[in-house]
Amino acid sequence: MIGSRSAGIITMAVAKVRPLCSPEKATEMEYALARTAEENDQDFLARVARRWVEAIDQDGPEPSEESLRHHQGAFLRRPKHGLAHVEIFATTEQYEHLLTVMNTAANP
Repeated sequence: MIGSRSAGIITMAVAKVRPLCSPEKATEMEYALARTAEENDQDFLARVARRWVEAIDQDGPEPSEESLRHHQGAFLRRPKHGLAHVEIFATTEQYEHLLTVMNTAANP
């Protein structure tokens, strides 16, 4: 017998991955989670469900434009072994432009 909270955890997890995987994989996940719910407590089921979702959707949701703008930029870090340390978060297009400029400057 599966409780309502456990059924909700299973339903939410399967709903998250259904658009990302084959129907067979979603059915396999649902069956495995139902067996886990029968044999274990809700906290353990929630952890297993989260692992299933993370395994199927390894990249996570697509970031929004606002999120990308918020995180992008060049950040100066502490020098290491006498070398400047710069960390850059850029879109693919920005990265290609930066790489072209850096390669041109380093190899004239």
